[in-house]
Amino acid sequence: MLNNLKIGTRLSLGFGGLLLLMVVVGGYGIFEIRLLEHEAKVLVEERMVTVAQTNALIDNINVVARAIRNTLLDSDSGHQATELQRIVAARKNASELLGKLEKSVKDDKGAVLVKRIVSEVRPIFSRHLDALVEFVKNEQTLRAKMLLLGEYREIQRTYLTITEELIASQTALAMQSGKKAADMAAAGVRLI
Repeated sequence: MLNNLKIGTRLSLGFGGLLLLMVVVGGYGIFEIRLLEHEAKVLVEERMVTVAQTNALIDNINVVARAIRNTLLDSDSGHQATELQRIVAARKNASELLGKLEKSVKDDKGAVLVKRIVSEVRPIFSRHLDALVEFVKNEQTLRAKMLLLGEYREIQRTYLTITEELIASQTALAMQSGKKAADMAAAGVRLI
């Protein structure tokens, strides 16, 4: 059948086929690049931000821990006032971070962890911290030390453990997004 066609027609069909193939490959390449762009955006704007926010939450928990211990170790009222202000600032930062995490963490496991922190762990932690601050203000050092070394330490450990689980979960999702983006890039390069 092709033998009956003129050479110009055969060349036109051949170049037309190549042009169609180029359009298909180019379209698929653009599609893969858009998917890659989306995965990179998820990785950079969601996953890594969540990891950074969760690490900042741990930093604030640790600031509170150091400040409350400093108030018990230093009986100078000026130093205690400074440390109590650090606690107020760290608690405010932690609340803001948890609010952001509640909005940004969308995966099931991460959402469950954030909910546990917000609704179960943090209220107990805050209640014990409020009691510690009151003991310090009322110069009830022995009661403060007993609470600090007992129930407060346990809830703080739980708070940190769940927060670290959230970091691990979000880091794993970030790694998956990175691998998916790398696989898409490799598939696009192979096709092209």
